[in-house]
Amino acid sequence: MQTEIKKFTRHITGDELIAACEREGFPCQPRKYLEEGSDYIHFGFQHGRIFVSALYSTVNGRAFGEYAQSTGKGALKKGTDFSTDDTLDGTPWFDALLSFLYLS
Repeated sequence: MQTEIKKFTRHITGDELIAACEREGFPCQPRKYLEEGSDYIHFGFQHGRIFVSALYSTVNGRAFGEYAQSTGKGALKKGTDFSTDDTLDGTPWFDALLSFLYLS
């Protein structure tokens, strides 16, 4: 069975990322973006027991960072590096992250 790849029309803006993180209760560190004109925003994302810590480029919509599964005590094991360029399509947390960062 082949999974259909979702098509996106554009990536969200920095302001949209900040608002989405606030709405979902995800950590977001936009100070450098808002005050210094940085093109990057550091943010966190959670899907089930998977936690993501990533840097988002407001210029091209790419994100990179690491993901890890919760140990059940609120702590994370050492994460695995990832990028939105990786071929993780079909992985539930990755698909949810793409849907968070891109509009269809």
